[in-house]
Amino acid sequence: MKRLRITNDHGWTPRTLRKQERKIKNALLRQRVMAVRLVMEGYVGKEAASMVNVCRQTVSHYVSLFNEGGLDLLLHPRFRPRTRAVSHGRTAERDQAARAHHDSRRTGVGCGFGVEHQTSAVLCGKALRRFHFP
Repeated sequence: MKRLRITNDHGWTPRTLRKQERKIKNALLRQRVMAVRLVMEGYVGKEAASMVNVCRQTVSHYVSLFNEGGLDLLLHPRFRPRTRAVSHGRTAERDQAARAHHDSRRTGVGCGFGVEHQTSAVLCGKALRRFHFP
């Protein structure tokens, strides 16, 4: 198995990475920096992974991100809003079909008798109001 290597340190040393690590409040982002720093210090990917409590492939991914774009890419959040690929007309049709499907499901047992399905929290709230508890 190939040993993980930092091919482009982007001017960071293990000492400066440790200082940066201390400044980061988010634990997951701090974990990423720590994994890269441990590899930079000479630890094998498996050892670094056990120290940071992630799998070896995750440490390998962190190292490749760091090699590619430095600390900026390593700390970049991966949560992006999804864009809709469907036009507005098609989403309206889809919403209408979903509502029709939901309404058709209300014909089950108890629905024809005027029984409503409610959560226990709603039922408790109604009971408390009925007996005049605040």
